[in-house]
Amino acid sequence: MKVVLKCCAAFLLLLVAMWVFGIGRQQLLRWRAGRLLADIQSLRVSQSTWADAQRFMTRWKTWGVSYESCTAEQCDFRVQISDFIPREYGLDQFDYDGPKHFARALDRLGLRQAYVVASIRVFHGIVTRKDFAMAVARPVRLWQTPGGPFAMEIQADVSEGPHLRNNMNPDFYSGDFNSSVRRMPHGTLRVVSTPQEPLQRRRALMAFRLDCISQWFQCTKESQVLPLAAAEFAAMERAGQDSESMVRECSGHNLEFLARENDDVWIVTAEARAEPDLESKANGELEYRLFVRPVEVLKGKYPLVLSAALKTVRTSKEQPVIGKDRSARFFVFGEVGNFLPPPDRYFFQERACSLTPVTPENLDAVRRGVAEDYDPGAF
Repeated sequence: MKVVLKCCAAFLLLLVAMWVFGIGRQQLLRWRAGRLLADIQSLRVSQSTWADAQRFMTRWKTWGVSYESCTAEQCDFRVQISDFIPREYGLDQFDYDGPKHFARALDRLGLRQAYVVASIRVFHGIVTRKDFAMAVARPVRLWQTPGGPFAMEIQADVSEGPHLRNNMNPDFYSGDFNSSVRRMPHGTLRVVSTPQEPLQRRRALMAFRLDCISQWFQCTKESQVLPLAAAEFAAMERAGQDSESMVRECSGHNLEFLARENDDVWIVTAEARAEPDLESKANGELEYRLFVRPVEVLKGKYPLVLSAALKTVRTSKEQPVIGKDRSARFFVFGEVGNFLPPPDRYFFQERACSLTPVTPENLDAVRRGVAEDYDPGAF
C-alpha cells in the first residue's frame, strides 16, 4: 500500500513539475516576445542604418536566420521564438493530430501553443522593411464554430515597408493610401503600412497584446491580440464595405499612390491600330488595339527600347480618341508581361489612371510616389 501511495505521489509530483515547466516556458516566451516587439518597434523603416540592423541581429542571433548572403547591400533576417507543446503531450506544432482530450486538458491547465516571428530587410545600408507576427492557440471548443471555418489559432501579422502592393492589387486600395488592413485567405489578420503613415498610428497598428501567450484563460478573438487592426476590420465588415475600393480620381494622392505601388511607371505616347477581330473575321469587323511608345521610364526594371511601340491589353471596337494625337504624352502604370518573346510582349497597364495626361502637377505627384518606393525589390 505504501509503495502504491509513493508511486502515486511521485506521479503527481511529475505532473506538477511538467505543468510548472510548461507555465514557465509560456512566461519566458511572453517576456522574450515583449523584448523582440520593442526592438522591432524601435527600428525606423527608411531611416535605421546597417549598424542598427546589426545590433538587432546580434541580439537575436540565437533564434534568427539570414537568407543567402547578408551584407549592408542586401540582407533579410528572420527571428522565430516558439513554445510548442511536445508530441508526448498529444499535440505537435499546431497540427493537433493528437486526441482532443489532451488539448482540452491543456486548456484547463492554462497551457497553449504559441509563437512570434519578426523579420527585417536591409537594402543599400538602410532598413527598408520590418515585420512582426504572432500566433496563439484558441480554446478547443472554438476550433470549429457553427457554419464557420476550422480555426485552431489566432494569427496576426503587421509589416511596415516602402509599399503595399504585396497585400493588394495596386489598381485598388483598401483603408487609406498608406496602410491596409485585411484578412488573408488562410485566416491571418494582415496589416501593412508605409512610412508615410503617421508614426503614432503605425505604432498603434503594431500594438500586439502579448498577454494572450501566458494568461490563464485563452484569448478567443483577434481583437484581444491586435485591437486597433481588428476593430478597423470589424467596422469595415459591419458597414458592408468591400475591402477593396477603386481609385477614381487621376490626380494628386491617387497618382502618387499608383506610382509608389506599381512595378513600372512610364511616360508614353499612345496610338491605336486597327487589327482584324479574331472572333469576327467572317464579317470583317475590326478591333483597335492600343500601343504605347515609352518616352521616359520613371520606374521599372524591364529593358526597354525607348520609342519602340509596345502592345497593351487594351482593345476597343471604336478607335480610341486618345490614339489620334501621337505627340500627346501620358502616364501608364503596370507591368510588362514577360511570358511572351519580343516583339509580342504586352504591357499590362492598370485600369485606374493609366493614360492620364502629363501635366506639371501630375508629374510632381508621380515623381513623389516613385521616390517613396525606395526598395522596389522588397518582399
